[in-house]
Amino acid sequence: MTELRKIFRESFEMLFERPQLFLPRLVSTGVSSILIIGFIAGWVNYAQFLLSFPLVAILGAFTPVMVSSMVKNEGGNVLKKGFRDAANLWKSVAGLMLFTLFLAFVNSLPLSLGLMAYYITGNIIFPIIGGIISLIILLTISFGLYFVPISIIENRSFLQSLEDGFSTSKENSREVVLLTLFSLAVLAASSLVTGYLRDIGFAVFFLGRITSAIIGTYLLVISPKYYLERAEE
Repeated sequence: MTELRKIFRESFEMLFERPQLFLPRLVSTGVSSILIIGFIAGWVNYAQFLLSFPLVAILGAFTPVMVSSMVKNEGGNVLKKGFRDAANLWKSVAGLMLFTLFLAFVNSLPLSLGLMAYYITGNIIFPIIGGIISLIILLTISFGLYFVPISIIENRSFLQSLEDGFSTSKENSREVVLLTLFSLAVLAASSLVTGYLRDIGFAVFFLGRITSAIIGTYLLVISPKYYLERAEE
């Protein structure tokens, strides 16, 4: 726990020392927020919203890889370096995006099937069981992929990064479980706040999303920071 507290503190301090780390997540969240607001307000139709989804998915995979590079590299223009590294690794970023989308689909199946069974039978036990299974799958996915973005920067190859990221998670299973639970808890709390703010108005919703992006950046920094410090030992 002492080591994790050190990582939490140093990651927090890094954000103050290098505020450019916030920019990738702010851009990604800003784009997705504008699309959501546009869709709800009727400025963006359903077809346009669906066509924009690949852009949001790409940004979602690109951002953690870019931030991982920025955490690794010190001095100079880390923003430019991070963007260049992630862009040069576009095949691995695309692999991460497609793999994440596939896992998200798999993760949604138990809960979706449970809800379908509930509508057919009226038995509440089905969505409860489905929700528990989906939660277990989500925790497993989060555990296995925790170090993949920084592994992509280190290993270049997507498949090698998956293997290395999962191996590193296994070697540090206790710490990664705690970090994963911490990340999911913070993201859940942030999502609840954002959902509440959405009911107030678009401007406040956007502000809530930006606040969520700032918190999310902190979570993105913790993973490569821990990975790199373990690699130095």
